[in-house]
Amino acid sequence: MKSLDPHRLNIVGESHPESGPRRQEEKAYIQSLGMQNAQYWKEDQFQYSQTSGGFKLFGKSFLTKTTEQFGDSVMLRLEMRLADVKEKFIPLAEQFAAGNNPPALGVAGYPLEQAWNSFVESAFKTESKQLLLTMHELLAIDDKQSIDQLQSLHQHIEQLSHKYQTPGALNAQDVQTQAKALLQDWAVAEKLFCRDVKADKALDSSASLNKQRSAAMAASAQAAGHSVGVWKVGQSHIDDIKNAPGFDERALNYNILTKDEFNQGLALWAQQQQP
Repeated sequence: MKSLDPHRLNIVGESHPESGPRRQEEKAYIQSLGMQNAQYWKEDQFQYSQTSGGFKLFGKSFLTKTTEQFGDSVMLRLEMRLADVKEKFIPLAEQFAAGNNPPALGVAGYPLEQAWNSFVESAFKTESKQLLLTMHELLAIDDKQSIDQLQSLHQHIEQLSHKYQTPGALNAQDVQTQAKALLQDWAVAEKLFCRDVKADKALDSSASLNKQRSAAMAASAQAAGHSVGVWKVGQSHIDDIKNAPGFDERALNYNILTKDEFNQGLALWAQQQQP
């Protein structure tokens, strides 16, 4: 059975719903392997230092710049959230705009205004909040280029989060009016991102962006081989990394485990803890 390496960076697959409630148990298991001082990172938490620029003289580096980088690219996550909205929620809003209850929501028979208000409360507000949180991560690491690129989008999403704070459709006509307005607002959000970040190229698909995130994770783990700890990521990313052309585990600066490999070790440890 493959196990964690206490002296290296371990990138480990997980099911987020499975690992979420048992984080403390996972950390205790990791510490039991002699990794008392090792770090434990959730998917979006891993950061590493990257040095660029400067020059070397007599074996020493001068005028270099060190920046903190997220292992899971924040910009890719941001674009993926926009793509998720476009693929999952915009089609539902389009049905509301046409005066229909979307069957996918399972709200057949509900008054249109009740279904719409629930949709805005549970779907739109959640996604806009997550978009803001993702952009705030970029602000926190003082990435000037990203901050400049996202200034217009950030302001727009902030305005939308307030605009749709309290869903208030009173009748079917209100729903259609508000749904059409939301579609226009999100069209502006997509346009701002594509203009300021992608040089007017279209959003990539969510599936493509997920694979791009996997490649970025692999590159980050390779560059951060000096780190020691456990970085938990979705199993789909582990699959992408291991199935990438030219993948050679012997050439890695890090240790890679699947969700099942980690779970086997965790289950054995948990069994040993029983009285």
